[in-house]
Amino acid sequence: RAHEPEGQRRRHVRRALEIYLSLRTAGVVTHVSSAQAAADGRPRLRPAVDLPADFALNQPLAPFALAAMDLLNVDAPEHTVDVVSIVEATLDDPRPLLYAQQRAARGEAIAAMKAEGMDYEERMAALEEVTWPQPLAELLTPALEMYKQANPWIAEHELAPKSVVREMVENAMTFSDLISRYDLGRSEGVVLRYLTDAYRALRQVVPEEHRTPEVTELIDWLGALVRAVDSSLLDEWEALGQVQAGKAGEVAGLLDGDRPGADDSSGVERAFGAGEDGTVAFTRNRHAFRVAVRREMFRRVELMARDDVEALGRLDASSGWGEDRWDEVLGRYWDEYDWIGTDTSARAISLAPLDEAPDETALAAAGVSERLRDALEASGRQVWLATQVLEDPDGDHDWRLTALVDLAECDRDERAVVHLLSVGPQQG
Repeated sequence: RAHEPEGQRRRHVRRALEIYLSLRTAGVVTHVSSAQAAADGRPRLRPAVDLPADFALNQPLAPFALAAMDLLNVDAPEHTVDVVSIVEATLDDPRPLLYAQQRAARGEAIAAMKAEGMDYEERMAALEEVTWPQPLAELLTPALEMYKQANPWIAEHELAPKSVVREMVENAMTFSDLISRYDLGRSEGVVLRYLTDAYRALRQVVPEEHRTPEVTELIDWLGALVRAVDSSLLDEWEALGQVQAGKAGEVAGLLDGDRPGADDSSGVERAFGAGEDGTVAFTRNRHAFRVAVRREMFRRVELMARDDVEALGRLDASSGWGEDRWDEVLGRYWDEYDWIGTDTSARAISLAPLDEAPDETALAAAGVSERLRDALEASGRQVWLATQVLEDPDGDHDWRLTALVDLAECDRDERAVVHLLSVGPQQG
């Protein structure tokens, strides 16, 4: 028996019809004829795409997230974290954490603007544009506007791009690391609730074609991390799922922590990619390693912007780049341009490409000697080529740094070690 007023019930029916029509328009569900349904022995209304077994529409933008996955390249190095970013953009904001990220970003921005010689008023005006990280915002925002044209029922909903789970993955952080970095001791519950929601959404929304082994590993890691902090939220949710699936007999075991095959090492937090002992081989978590390499390359950009040839010489003397060589190359740059950008746009991934499997031609073009190329081939050592394009006043993006990265050396030293090969305008 319905207990709501007639008008409210009609609104629910209209909303359900809008959602149904939008799912058909988006190609998520299809409606077949009665004859075909009888022949198949299946319902007339059925999924038109492969969906997770527990796919749910408990987030208003879940259908959009599902559709937006098609914007990603499954073979791209950033695919896994981009999947995370699509899902995170549809979740409610953990405000205390985002404000803390914004404060950190603004602190870094002020330091960069001071280094560039901006006066106080310019810095304060520019600071208004600095917010928390919002990966894929430029891709997803116009995509959502197009999606709304065919799905008007979500017109009132907006994306909220953010980087919480993604930041944890890219920086090999645990829950405790995240809380400590942003001093969120009073907001642990908010952050944990968000991570729980992110885990649920990833499990329920990511379609099979984007559920690569690494994506599956990430989802499992996030679930284990949440359980290590406080398993009650996930246990209750999974128990509810068992009831809805008609498996009420398994509920008691779930609530008692008896999950077949589950890792019940309560209280043991592990970063993504960590082994059983909690340690992470430096290059094991490729996403964190990419961030570390790019950060090490950009460290040189910041020193170049300050014309600090002494510090640059200390960094790269072992690669043949002492103070005199840096002084000469920077002199040539300053003859062409007045400054080097170090703001958010200068840190864009598009300006820091990584060749993770360079062939001999690429190594030769980057300046790796024939002798070293032969030695690398003989030893089978894995190397990357890292490039950092400079943000210049004219937007030419001609000047760049190129470096060789030996992964075994990075694992040994437990840090990103880059061997500078060249600095200057792009040849050819």
